[in-house]
Amino acid sequence: MEFYLLQFALFLVYSTLFLFILKNRPIYYVISILHLSLLLGLRSYTVGTDTAQYVSFYNNQINFNGNGSAIYIFLEKIIWRLFGPNYHVFLFILSTITIILIVLAFSNFSRRYEFIFLNIYIFISYYFYFESFNAQRQFLAISVTMIALVLLNKNRWLLSLLLIVLATGIHSTAIIMLAAYPIKYIKKTKLNFVLVCIISAIFGLSSNQLTVFFSHLFSHYNMYTNAIGLSSRGGSFFLGLFIFFMLILGVYFSDILKDQEGSFLVFLTAIGSILYMVGMQSQLIIRVADYFLIYATISIPIVIYKVSKKFIQSKIVYLFLSATVMIAGIVILIYKLSGNLGEIIPYTLH
Repeated sequence: MEFYLLQFALFLVYSTLFLFILKNRPIYYVISILHLSLLLGLRSYTVGTDTAQYVSFYNNQINFNGNGSAIYIFLEKIIWRLFGPNYHVFLFILSTITIILIVLAFSNFSRRYEFIFLNIYIFISYYFYFESFNAQRQFLAISVTMIALVLLNKNRWLLSLLLIVLATGIHSTAIIMLAAYPIKYIKKTKLNFVLVCIISAIFGLSSNQLTVFFSHLFSHYNMYTNAIGLSSRGGSFFLGLFIFFMLILGVYFSDILKDQEGSFLVFLTAIGSILYMVGMQSQLIIRVADYFLIYATISIPIVIYKVSKKFIQSKIVYLFLSATVMIAGIVILIYKLSGNLGEIIPYTLH
């Protein structure tokens, strides 16, 4: 655990230097991408619950039969033809693609300079980054869907849909992000916010039916049929509750619903937070929820900014809310690392 906390401290150091002192946004992004990609991509096959399986499939060129992973298999075979059975290269290329796409999404959605740091801070401390050590293929798909929604936000919906199809070919659960399209175009009101939350709760409570549905489409999901009660140890309910509380602040104590982009991100994040709370005992629901909850990295900084603008002492409120989110992140990070969620401890290179 100490190794990961040291890396987190390193992130804070260069963030302070390049973002707050030198105010150099491009260099900050480059260093962040290099740091996160190297740490993720150079890991041993023993780091991350599923990493050994991915490496074994790669080295032995075994396909994910029935998993809806044609694009992933195609990418894997290209890497194999270029670099052969060097799994470190394989992990590094996929990790770098994932991190670059996620940071690109951050840079497109974060319109204010002060949001940049919190984007990556939340990504790391709320354990999204460390989940990618385990769920490598899914987080590659998540990164592609994030770019798809960047394009959707720019009304380039045909190209956006193409990327959703591409992401589904990496991990079949990415098909769930088709739900983002009606969310994008519905009127953002408090009533619709409540309705979306209720629908999300019903969806989350239907985990058994969802598992059966995915199992019929992709045989791989039979593994989730009996996988109940395994996700709750990661504090899923409390993480979802805290993020949902932050969203409520934005919806009811700011004008964020008048912000077309901000409200879209808040609605997406709300779906993820609700699924984390009601589906905390289902691995499949948590996997699906990650496609939505990842937008907490972008929506929470916007909420903090919008809420703070409602007060005369806006800077003090902004700092207080930012500090609250950051302290919560440290607690979440230490809690999940101490429980070795995703089996990422110990970190080794070989």
